[in-house]
Amino acid sequence: MDETSHKTNVSVVYRITKDQQEIWRAVETPDHLHQGGEQLTIERLFPVASLVPGRYTIEVTAIDLLTNEPLFVLRSFTVKSSPPTKIA
Repeated sequence: MDETSHKTNVSVVYRITKDQQEIWRAVETPDHLHQGGEQLTIERLFPVASLVPGRYTIEVTAIDLLTNEPLFVLRSFTVKSSPPTKIA
């Protein structure tokens, strides 16, 4: 945290991969992250509607630009196919 402004200086990288291949990537710089006070809450919508059924991994990397310390979060998720729509 910057001692003068009392704000964090963080860059966040989001990646979605499937079978070790990058499918989607987005980067948010400190200018794009809104923060109130000394904490930073990150909220992001991901384009899962465009993903084909299968198993994916999402990786979120937040880098403290003041100390160069990264924080990694890695989670797996599965996209399932929609059941067919019945026509009456």
